[in-house]
Amino acid sequence: MVGYDREELLGSHGSLVVDEETVETAYDYQEQMVMDEEPEETLTFEADVHTADGETIRAEASFAIIRDDSEYERVGVVRDVTERNEREQQLAEQNDRLDRFAGMLAHELRNPVSIGQIYSRELPTETKPEVTEYITEAFDRIEDIIDAMLVITRGSDALSEPTPVSVLETAQETWSEVDAPEARMEVTVDQMIEADSTYLRHLFRNLFENAVKHGGADVTITVGDLPTGFFVADDGVGIPPADRDEIFDEGYTTASTGAGMGLGLTFVKELADVYGWTCSVTKSETGGARFEFENVSMTQTATD
Repeated sequence: MVGYDREELLGSHGSLVVDEETVETAYDYQEQMVMDEEPEETLTFEADVHTADGETIRAEASFAIIRDDSEYERVGVVRDVTERNEREQQLAEQNDRLDRFAGMLAHELRNPVSIGQIYSRELPTETKPEVTEYITEAFDRIEDIIDAMLVITRGSDALSEPTPVSVLETAQETWSEVDAPEARMEVTVDQMIEADSTYLRHLFRNLFENAVKHGGADVTITVGDLPTGFFVADDGVGIPPADRDEIFDEGYTTASTGAGMGLGLTFVKELADVYGWTCSVTKSETGGARFEFENVSMTQTATD
């Protein structure tokens, strides 16, 4: 790793390959491990290492103390982490570019979408109401995609400060926006949770629309309590156990070509992860799909 012959390296002072500051740091860590009553099993730090041909590499040193009565020795492993650090730096820069792009795209899209939503509500509905409805829903869908994209790319940075939100009211408001006249939604939950109301509506909307799409036009959806959260279940066909992890993957969709981007359930899982909720999918009591959200920060019941 450092380019020296074995005979030249063994027995040499550490300053042959590292600077004095690194040598002192290693000794300080050694003394810390010796003096602590309950020392860490190992300590790790990074430093520059100078090779025989004058190059510098970044190395990670992990070492422990071996004790024998009152005697002790330090034993460790040093490895070259230059390429690993470069990959991490490249990934960080790539993520930073993605974050900036997502922010720019969201900013550029929100204004025309808002204008489109305003004008679409003023379109005449007498002649072809289905056209007006389609345009309005298209703009709303674009807005949902923007929000989903920001959560997926930015995580917690995309969310506002959580505030107390009624699960009951949010579910009911969201259901009123879903175009499913033959379906039913029952709410048996009465909780106030810490969340962003806009994103919680997006979560419910994605789950409701998913239930209607896969459970049928006359599906019944239930939003209920869990000891540390809530669930959304339906009486549709359910999700096979083998597919229950895959459905959260980006791009996963059973819709026909061009009918969806596969972001809906990805957004649901990402939002749960950002809030620190545990998100899982299982079979409902009626054999349909049941999405469970646990470890949710709850304030009080809505009726308190």
